[in-house]
Amino acid sequence: MARGDETTAAEIAPCKAATPTKNPWTKRLPQGWWLKRHEETLAAPGREESQIAFIGDSITDGWDQKGSGLEVWEKEFVPMKALNLGINCDSTQHVLWRLDHGAIDGLPNLKVAVVMIGVNNKGITRDKPADIAAGIEAVCKRIKSKAPQAKILLLGVFPRFFGKDNNEDVNETIAKLDDGERIFYLNINQKLLDTEGAIRDRVGHLSAKGYEVWAEAIGSSIDKLMATTPEAKGAKDAKGAKNADRRPPGGDGSMFYRVFVSRNDRNADGVVEKDEFRGSGDRFDQMDKNDNGKLDRAEIAELHRSRMADPLSMRQRIERGETRRPPIDLRPVPADGGDGGDPSPGENGDEPTALTPLGTRITAKQAFARLDVDANGKVTVAEFRRSPGMADLKKSQEVVAKVDQDGDGELSFGEFNRVFATRHRAAAPDPPS
Repeated sequence: MARGDETTAAEIAPCKAATPTKNPWTKRLPQGWWLKRHEETLAAPGREESQIAFIGDSITDGWDQKGSGLEVWEKEFVPMKALNLGINCDSTQHVLWRLDHGAIDGLPNLKVAVVMIGVNNKGITRDKPADIAAGIEAVCKRIKSKAPQAKILLLGVFPRFFGKDNNEDVNETIAKLDDGERIFYLNINQKLLDTEGAIRDRVGHLSAKGYEVWAEAIGSSIDKLMATTPEAKGAKDAKGAKNADRRPPGGDGSMFYRVFVSRNDRNADGVVEKDEFRGSGDRFDQMDKNDNGKLDRAEIAELHRSRMADPLSMRQRIERGETRRPPIDLRPVPADGGDGGDPSPGENGDEPTALTPLGTRITAKQAFARLDVDANGKVTVAEFRRSPGMADLKKSQEVVAKVDQDGDGELSFGEFNRVFATRHRAAAPDPPS
């Protein structure tokens, strides 16, 4: 299949793998579970702001799982407004069904779709390699049609049986889908195989280490694709590409820069202006070495170097007053110091307080301020997940949805206070020693 051919393999030889399934439920899942999971992705808070979508099966779904990819996901991809569209047991035909039923509809800001699908086409639906390749091509074609503004980072199908089946019979074909314009192919299989313990089982599920390898392996590709989408490229051209393209002097710091910019640079020009900065004005002024009202890549790199030169723990930074946003414990401390009872009194004697990891008591307003990272008066699901016991995305979404009275997918202080007050009725742990 030569690059630029107008007729695709899926059109030449239609097959089961390249045709949306008629019944999305699979025999390996409880009836109704699959459709419910699909509906959850459609209702994910903040999904309309997503800039990256990961599309795939249970291996992709593992990004949201504690003990698998969750820690890396929260660190690397939540700040980049990523959406996880992986579902357990999916083959290409299931992904096609989901794409036809709204999976990436209503995502105007989508810049990159990361696709890794095909493992279950061999292990469950028993499709032929050529048919699997045709199915993957059909998935890419559907994404191009549904999200014409987005680039596709197409990953080679991950290894099965710890590399005994490296899926080369499929990957050699789908590699030819790389057209250098909309579809970009990348095979990270060898990196996974070379990292001890990265692959957890014969199916190809990954360990936490495996997800670290995955994130690192695609990081530079995502950077390039995010920077070459039409709106991002236009912003750079308008304000000059020098700052956006210049690498930080000294140590690498590329991941630090990427996360920092994704959280602050609203117009995607590679610099952070004061009105874009999500921290305090005083902190911005400290970082703005040349007093031009902007943080360019060199100044952000300087922040990274200072952090590397002074690698304090979060606790030490809190004690030194360098940060005001540690993860907090919203569970109450009983007034009698025991295992239950009424919440501790606040400064006014009637306002309940909670315990932080440092053993200090804070009010609901203080807890809200610490979770409200961008200080915009709203707590998103991503911010709320910093609370103990709320790392699981599904659980956080359920709690937020339950008290989100205005339906905007975020918590105002009034809405958050309902959660805070409810948790004060639960038993609390002993204070840290």
